[in-house]
Amino acid sequence: MTYRAALIGCGSIGKAHAGAYRYHPATKLVAVVDVEEARCREFGQVFEVPGCYADYREMLERERPDIVSICTWPQLHLEMTLACADAGVKGILCEKPMALKLADVDRMTSYCHAKGVRLVTGHELRFFPHHVQAKRLIDSGEIGQVSWMRGVRQGGDLVTNAIHTVDLMRYFMNDAPVLWVFGQVEAQTGRTAYGHPTEDSAMGYFGFEGGVRAFLETGAFTPLGNHRVVVFGTEGWLEVNPKDLHDMAGPHLRFQRRGSGCVEDVTIDNTDHNVRSFVGVLDALVTWLDGGPESPTSARNARFSQEAVFAIVESARLGSIVSLPLKTTDQFPNEMLFRVRRVSRPQ
Repeated sequence: MTYRAALIGCGSIGKAHAGAYRYHPATKLVAVVDVEEARCREFGQVFEVPGCYADYREMLERERPDIVSICTWPQLHLEMTLACADAGVKGILCEKPMALKLADVDRMTSYCHAKGVRLVTGHELRFFPHHVQAKRLIDSGEIGQVSWMRGVRQGGDLVTNAIHTVDLMRYFMNDAPVLWVFGQVEAQTGRTAYGHPTEDSAMGYFGFEGGVRAFLETGAFTPLGNHRVVVFGTEGWLEVNPKDLHDMAGPHLRFQRRGSGCVEDVTIDNTDHNVRSFVGVLDALVTWLDGGPESPTSARNARFSQEAVFAIVESARLGSIVSLPLKTTDQFPNEMLFRVRRVSRPQ
């Protein structure tokens, strides 16, 4: 079976989605949507897509796609996800964050479940070859029992960038629950990202079920590293992306296994790595649609990564460790924190 696919939002991340649809043997991209007509048509020409629309509702009515990628700003994800589900779409690939409130994430998830729609999100780092290899080393006990991790995401922000790093650490931990988070946030410049307020820098300390702890740092003050994660075990260690996720020369993975005094380097072919990793996300969705297991990037699972990131901000607002699940789900944590800081700042 070939699934008819459509894409809403012709920005940079949309190109990775479109490339994945072009490569996957079970999908065909038949329509793209963007409010800027010129960009939409140019995008359609590059990826040889016949249908170009300015209105996503018109596209849903006319094209009746099986799968839709939502690559817009997060404020629009809830509305578009519900509309896709109502239109009979079978699978939705929604970019992260799924929404700016956990209550909206829950509404999207439950609504799609009730409609029989498979909802997944774009945590493509789980499908990078060297991340998969690193997980095999961890699962096979090559570095002993995992004791703690350190994650770095230079620049960017928590909700749209470092959420990938958190999800990657959860992946290495077999998605073990995060029990508590202790966080700090620095916000002096009034930055925004995709229309919502965001921090300049942040750090978070996580406690996983089973005792493993992890430390995350992100923003302007962090050392070099793009989704750089070091996993320390009782008998060795490993590091993914020691230089940069997008580094072409490598190494992309280095490790010291138990009983060895040598550090081993792994370099992979990094050509079109974003597209190839999204092929993995898409393949897991197609497998789920075909009656296979739930995708590892399902909305149900992705919610836990988003909650852990939100918990950093909530911890900074309260000035204390917070236990998960979070009690407040109907507000955007960034707005809550920055509102408190504006009120408490001397005039």
